[in-house]
Amino acid sequence: MKRKLRIFLANIGYRPRVYPNVTPPLGIMSLASYIRSRFSAEFCLVNQKLDNCSNDQLVRIVTDFNADIVGLSSMTSGAHNLPYITERIRAIMPKSLILVGGPHVSAVGEESLAGNVADAAVPGEGELAFEQIVSHWLEGDGFEGVPGIFRREKDGTIVRNPGGFPPIKDLDSLPPPAYDLIDLPAYWKQQSMPALPFRRYASIFSSRGCPYRCKYCHRIFGRTFRAHSAERVVDEIEFLCKKYGISDFEFVRF
Repeated sequence: MKRKLRIFLANIGYRPRVYPNVTPPLGIMSLASYIRSRFSAEFCLVNQKLDNCSNDQLVRIVTDFNADIVGLSSMTSGAHNLPYITERIRAIMPKSLILVGGPHVSAVGEESLAGNVADAAVPGEGELAFEQIVSHWLEGDGFEGVPGIFRREKDGTIVRNPGGFPPIKDLDSLPPPAYDLIDLPAYWKQQSMPALPFRRYASIFSSRGCPYRCKYCHRIFGRTFRAHSAERVVDEIEFLCKKYGISDFEFVRF
């Protein structure tokens, strides 16, 4: 029997000393939930900020998991860790596919592949691009046909594919984030986004996109505002209340 595809996803970056907030990694949780609805795969999710694990510990988790595909999401503040992490994963697991994404890629584009050995970088919403990347990789194809991504040629040249994926209009068509892949109670022991005491809480995406043009924003979800239906949001709240006894919710918007 052929084993399932093994996909490792991580949020990269250490917890800051000043206002050390850490919240559930909704981005990679949403990506994992979508991809496992399309492929037979096992997932391992890590948020480096949660317990401040070292880069070497992170690499050890990847290699112990024996990941086929490694996806690393990063803010620009944590992107300096990517060269070290990707080089050591490549040295130990030369056949694994290494991808980078998240706000840093959306902000700086092809520069996100400079100085590290990742195979490709995915800007913006990751679900549709990641799905195509996995499909091409499983078929043994290159990534020339995946719109809008940055990829590394065999000679090291970085190329941006033309086009891009349109924003996902019907957010209710996406499955809820994969809360089962994280230790949610562990987040209740850390400072979350608001300056509130520790409590039983969960984070929720109720929308994506923002029409404004703030200079400092990475605009990972684009400028087209889209919202989940009220019914979908209430269903997610009800599930989290019943499953985890949540008493407080943080609505996250990008």
